[in-house]
Amino acid sequence: MIEIVESLTKTQKAGLCICLVFEGANLTKDACADQATADAAKADGFTGKKDSSFYVPTERCLTLGLGKAKDATLESYRRAGLAAARRARDLKVETAKLNLPSGASKEQAPAVAEGA
Repeated sequence: MIEIVESLTKTQKAGLCICLVFEGANLTKDACADQATADAAKADGFTGKKDSSFYVPTERCLTLGLGKAKDATLESYRRAGLAAARRARDLKVETAKLNLPSGASKEQAPAVAEGA
């Protein structure tokens, strides 16, 4: 089960924490990542480009890129929902919490759920 939450912190219990971010987002602010995780994502080349992802196994944290905010469509959110559901299934987690990017509208949460 994937629960869509308004904000996500490391103290919340879930088998997998999933954060959706726009390209160029500040990962420590928008993706519930600490500075070390944000630095690792940057070193790995993760910038939030559409359909990109960065996973930290030790923290069970998955960050999915939506691309540029101005180009994000409901289909972008559906695709992110699908990617999140697939990764959760592959990792065999029972529960996951998904955080929408800051500024997300009410129409985007159902789109994520449709994709999942």
